[in-house]
Amino acid sequence: MKKTLFCILLVAVMLFLAACQNPLVYMRKPCNQPNTVWQSEDGCITFTVGNKYDWSATGSIQLDGENVEFYLTCTTGSGIVLYPLEKATGIFYAEDQYEYWVCDYKSKRKFIATVRETTFFQPGEQIVFYRVEP
Repeated sequence: MKKTLFCILLVAVMLFLAACQNPLVYMRKPCNQPNTVWQSEDGCITFTVGNKYDWSATGSIQLDGENVEFYLTCTTGSGIVLYPLEKATGIFYAEDQYEYWVCDYKSKRKFIATVRETTFFQPGEQIVFYRVEP
């Protein structure tokens, strides 16, 4: 009886903890690092995180001489979503998004984004970002 109760309690605690956000990953997300600038390895994508923890940033993509401005949000998981800057009114719709990336936050200075849904890149493409020092 005690073993069964212990096992049920252990499983319940493990399920609860699995739903919690990992604090190490949380600290590494660019959106949780105010007043930082991030740039892709090839220099085509740059974004700036504001001065507060609002889970967002603004930036631009340089493609074929064209400058595309975007609004970036970090999801509660490992995702990043890019929307047209002019659509950054507070309510976002899936049909408006430019990009959806799943990220591997390596450190507070580097992350790798894998493109899932895209307007400008290829699905599965990986983009490496580094924090730029002022």
